[in-house]
Amino acid sequence: SKGFAVQSSRVQIDKDLYSIEAEKLIASIPNITVIREKVISISKIDEMFHVETFNKYQAKKVIMTVGTFLNGKLHTG
Repeated sequence: SKGFAVQSSRVQIDKDLYSIEAEKLIASIPNITVIREKVISISKIDEMFHVETFNKYQAKKVIMTVGTFLNGKLHTG
């Protein structure tokens, strides 16, 4: 059967606007910082996570997400 992505044309049409609004909502929550950088390394020392990008961050909790298309190609026809 076809998955949710195939059946959700409305979500696909609004995906750019959805991404912008979702990130605004998340960034507006106190104690949450959205950082859009490539992670070089992540480690946990004692109770703190140490995240290295071009900068260095420390936090008790870290949520890391990855992009779907890493040098991906889209073929339509």
